Amino acid sequence: MTQMTADKQNTDFETRIIINIKMKCSRLKILLMVALLLFVCNINAASEDNVFIKRLSSNESISVSFWKPSAFGDNRILSRQFISHQSNDSAMTFNLASPKVYEVAPFYSTFRSIYMTPGDSVAYCVKQDESKNGEYNKYYLEFYGKNAAHYNYDILRNKELQWTSYKKGDSLEEYKRTLLAQYNAHMNFLSDYIQKHSVSDGFIHWAEADIKNEYIFRLYLPFSLGDATINEIPENYFSDAKIIDNDLAKYYSSAIQSYIQFYTPDIFSHFKKVYTDFIKNESGKHRAYLLSSTIGIFAEKQNRSYFNELLQAIDKAHTYVKDSAYLDFINKSKKFYLSVNEQFPDSVLLNSFLIPYEKKDTMSLKEVLEMYKDKALYIDFWASWCGPCRRDISQSQLTKNYLDAKQIEYLYISIDNKEKDWITSTNEEKITHNQYLLCDIKNSPLLNYLKMSYIPRYLLLNSKHKIKDFAAPSSSVENLDALKESIKANFEQNQIHTTNY
Repeated sequence: MTQMTADKQNTDFETRIIINIKMKCSRLKILLMVALLLFVCNINAASEDNVFIKRLSSNESISVSFWKPSAFGDNRILSRQFISHQSNDSAMTFNLASPKVYEVAPFYSTFRSIYMTPGDSVAYCVKQDESKNGEYNKYYLEFYGKNAAHYNYDILRNKELQWTSYKKGDSLEEYKRTLLAQYNAHMNFLSDYIQKHSVSDGFIHWAEADIKNEYIFRLYLPFSLGDATINEIPENYFSDAKIIDNDLAKYYSSAIQSYIQFYTPDIFSHFKKVYTDFIKNESGKHRAYLLSSTIGIFAEKQNRSYFNELLQAIDKAHTYVKDSAYLDFINKSKKFYLSVNEQFPDSVLLNSFLIPYEKKDTMSLKEVLEMYKDKALYIDFWASWCGPCRRDISQSQLTKNYLDAKQIEYLYISIDNKEKDWITSTNEEKITHNQYLLCDIKNSPLLNYLKMSYIPRYLLLNSKHKIKDFAAPSSSVENLDALKESIKANFEQNQIHTTNY
C-alpha cells in the first residue's frame, strides 16, 4: 500500500486468514507415508480441475495462512484476496481452470509462493528449522504428493538465498553489483532445481519471471523508498531491467509500478506522455497490463490536473485491454477516482448497522456519524483474527497523538463474525473508545460500497463526512509520514490556517 522497507516487502503483504494446526513432524515420520497414501487414494476419482491440499495432523496450535494475490499486487484499489479459511477440516479443495499462484505460510512466518495446477494433490507438514544449540526457530512447510515440487521450490529457495537491502548513502553501483550476483545465484538455484525435480514449462517460466522481476523491483527500491533520488541513477543502471511478462509472478506488478513511477521525472505531470508512449512502444498483454496499472496509479494519486486525460483513457481502454480482470480493475480505478469528496449515499447510511462497544445497542451508520457531527474522521477497519490489523494497532499511538492534535477522531469498525471475539480482542488491545462492530458483514452495504476486499483498511472523512481518502495510509508508525501527506493534501491545501477540517 505505502512504501515499506525491503524486509517489510518480503514479509507483510496484507491480511492473513487463520487455519489452525499443530504438528511436530519428527513424530509423524512413521505415519507420514501411510497418511499420504490414503489421501491420494481418496482423491483419485475427483475432478481434474480440483486441487487438494491436506494437512497431516489432527492437533491444533500452529496457524497456516493461504492467500491469493490479485493481478495488480499491492495497489490500494485492488489488493490481495483471501482465498480460504480452514478451521478443523483436514483438507481443502480449490477449483482451478488454469495455473494459479497462491501464498502460504505458518502463522507469523514469511509467506512463500506455491504454483498450483489443475489436478494437483498434495499434503503438507509444518516443520521447524533447528538452530545450532538444538532449539527450534522458524516454522516452514514441506509438501508431498503430485506436483509437490511446484510447492516446495520457493520455500527451499528462500531458505537458502536472500536479497540484499540498500542503505541510504550506499554506492548504487555496488548495490547493483551485489543484486546482480544474487540474481545469478537465484537463477542457478532454479536451474539445479529443474534438473532434480519434475516441473512443468509453465512453472519454469513463472519461476524465471519471479526472480527477474524481483531483481528489477529491488533495483528501483532505493528510489521508491526515497533513499536515493532519480538524479543519482548511475549510467546503465537499468540496462538489464527488462520486465518479464507473467502476471502470476509476485513481483511483476511491483516491477511494473516502479517502472511507471520512474518512467520520467515528475511522473504525475506527464500522464498523456507516459500513456501514449506505452501504446506506441508496447504490445500484447504486457501493454494491456502497463496501461491498466498506469490508470490505477494515476487514479490512486487523486490529482485533478489530468482529470480529462485520465477519464478519456479510461473510456477508451477497451481498445487495448481485453482481459476482463484488467477491465474490472480499470472500472474500479475510475470509481475510486470519481468517488472521492462524496458522502456515503443514503442507501449505505440507513442500511448499514453497527454495535457501539459502550452501549451494545445497534445503530445505523447515519446515527453513528451524527455523533461526530462537524468532526473529521479516520476510520480503521479491522478484525480480531487479522494479524496485520492488530500489529498496526499496537504501533498506532504516535498516529493517535498526531490525529488528536489535528482534531481528527480515530474510529474503529470491526468486521468480526463473532461479537465475543470482537469484545475480547478490543479489551486486549485497549481500544474500547470509538469502537464499533459492523453487523451482517456478508451483506453489508458499507463494505459493498467500499469494495472492501482486504483489511486493514483506512478511510479519511472531512468534517462534512465527505470521503477524502478511500484507502488512507495505515496507523502504524512507519506510515505516519504518508498519513500526514494525505491529510495535508486532502484537508490543508485550501485551509492552511484552519484546524477544523
